[in-house]
Amino acid sequence: MAATEGLNIAGARVQVLVSSHDTGGRYTICEVETAGRNGPPLHAHRYEDGFFYILEGEFDFQLAGKAITAGPGTSIFIPRQTAYAFRGKDDKGRFLVLTHPGGLDLFFHDVKAVVQGQQPILERLVPVLEKHGIVISPKLESG
Repeated sequence: MAATEGLNIAGARVQVLVSSHDTGGRYTICEVETAGRNGPPLHAHRYEDGFFYILEGEFDFQLAGKAITAGPGTSIFIPRQTAYAFRGKDDKGRFLVLTHPGGLDLFFHDVKAVVQGQQPILERLVPVLEKHGIVISPKLESG
């Protein structure tokens, strides 16, 4: 199982360390390097549980309505269908994310194909989000 070439998505570098293909769909492991104080909007994954392990930098997480500050050595479990978001607190950060079952790697590849090196526009990503069972707030209350 070799790591893949890094994917640059919205100011973050995502490297797939273990793909869902490698594990027969059981799980995916990615390393994410962030630059700046940005992150995804409040969202939930319908299909995957997620596990974050912070390697470098600090992040503010919003998880099921609770605020959590996570620094190096912190792990956070996010059950599927749980609303969460995160933002970097530092100019640089790095974490591992493991999802079960696998498929997050396929989502990142689909996002890269749509974004094509540009800043992502949410409206253009809607089909990718729907395909991968990712729900963005405020649809969380109605979905």
